[in-house]
Amino acid sequence: MIVDQSQFKFTDYVLSFQQALIEEWTNDQDVRNWSSMNAMSDDLGKPNVEQGYTWKTSPHKNMGYRIYPDVVKRYPKAWEMVSYFGHISWCAGYSFLDANSKIDTHRDYDNTGKNVRIHIPLILPEADKEKLGLCVNGVTTAWEKDKLLIFDNSLPHSAWNFTDQIRVIYLFDLPKDYCLI
Repeated sequence: MIVDQSQFKFTDYVLSFQQALIEEWTNDQDVRNWSSMNAMSDDLGKPNVEQGYTWKTSPHKNMGYRIYPDVVKRYPKAWEMVSYFGHISWCAGYSFLDANSKIDTHRDYDNTGKNVRIHIPLILPEADKEKLGLCVNGVTTAWEKDKLLIFDNSLPHSAWNFTDQIRVIYLFDLPKDYCLI
């Protein structure tokens, strides 16, 4: 399920932070300190990322309760935005997908279907959805500048970046019954 941003109650609020998030990320590109997602597995225990490719995150928050103070300090505007939602935001952070990379089909840890994942596009290579995209439960879409991409991350999904540039988004989760019209 992909959700149109017009159904999201907080579109204007979230997009008002987009430029500040781009600036924060651009001013601190030391991704060597980011956690590598290559070791993460899907619900079947298979690695999410094809061998040799890189998907990295810099999480502010994970599993609804774990907060990373060093990341909060490095990215205060992102933290300000996600803090607005309080404890109900399940996870939040920057996500970096290398050039010529693919994240294999997986379902995220919250397989209840109660949450949606919100992607704020920050750095997007110019490409069609065959080269830069996301597939959710068999439906292919692409990130668009200045537009949120919202989907049910409990459904099988994958992402790819078959361009020669990086893709950076900020992502966070919220309960559907709280944030959708």
